[in-house]
Amino acid sequence: MENPPSASNDYFHNFLCYENLPGILIPQKVYLESTLYQQPKEIRSIAMFYRHEIVGVTVSARPGATLGVSLAEVLAFDRKAMTEARNYLDTALASLENQPFKFVLKWPGCAEYVSEYSKHGVKGVWTAARLARAVALAVQTFYEAKVFAKLVDRSSPEPDWTPDRIPFDKLYLLELRQINPRMFQPVLYYDAD
Repeated sequence: MENPPSASNDYFHNFLCYENLPGILIPQKVYLESTLYQQPKEIRSIAMFYRHEIVGVTVSARPGATLGVSLAEVLAFDRKAMTEARNYLDTALASLENQPFKFVLKWPGCAEYVSEYSKHGVKGVWTAARLARAVALAVQTFYEAKVFAKLVDRSSPEPDWTPDRIPFDKLYLLELRQINPRMFQPVLYYDAD
């Protein structure tokens, strides 16, 4: 797997780390986990996500693949296509086997959101499609009105970054960054067209 140059300890996810970004990067604060008496650990990119005509979701930039995966499309895959995509193993994700994960969002103008542990993972192999679906479910939960409303920072809200302005069906998963062995932060962009 190629090692994306985007994982860094910058304060925000930065569009300058990507070539030919097909949308506008969500400027999330980078989540740096620190423990008592330790500096924050370095961020590690676990995967870049690509949409492929045949496979559906992949973490390799093979011919016919385009950067980014629509979260809405991942949730709307028909059962047959999703089963095939879920069963497409990528050796780059082998280290994630048999583990559930949490996903963290540091959305502009909001308090930190940490999802519940993913339902998949305890007894299975993580594929690119399964990871993308788990991220999509976490972001969809974050986007629910009652959850989002509780997380808005009243002292410094960002009205341009609300679900009303950026619909869920315009969000794309670009990259997944590993914070610790069981937590990831997705890098997202939206299609402004």
